[in-house]
Amino acid sequence: MKKSILKKIRLPDNYLVLDLGCGDGKNRKLFKYWIGIDIVEKPHVMQKDILDYLKHDEKKYDLIISEFSLQQNKDRANKITDLIYKHPKPNGYFYLASFNEETENGKWFSPEEYDSMIRGTLLFFDRYEIMDPPHGSHKESHSHNITELLVRKLS
Repeated sequence: MKKSILKKIRLPDNYLVLDLGCGDGKNRKLFKYWIGIDIVEKPHVMQKDILDYLKHDEKKYDLIISEFSLQQNKDRANKITDLIYKHPKPNGYFYLASFNEETENGKWFSPEEYDSMIRGTLLFFDRYEIMDPPHGSHKESHSHNITELLVRKLS
């Protein structure tokens, strides 16, 4: 999560952050009270399916993060988004970062799909391009178009 986004968020002293699809938990260093969920087992991360976790979790969060994980669940994105908005505390935040162009696996969101994910006050919206070094099946550097949203759920 970019520090410029963190500056837009006001968390209470006893805040709780949920990081969905957190990978290796890199955001853990940014927050004192952080819970990371991912399907891959890593230290400090709960190995769970995002949808299953949200269905059974009763906690409320001050910030819910989804960085490049909701697109990996594109076929279940509406269900996951519905559940995400049941979990913020009053005036809690939802941060989403995702690809906004068609990828080889088709896991991206259209502008209309992004619009449906905004259920509160939109505090931040940005679209930009990044260069990605060679990895996986990509033998050369390549670019990705990214969309970021920060939404505040009003009570």
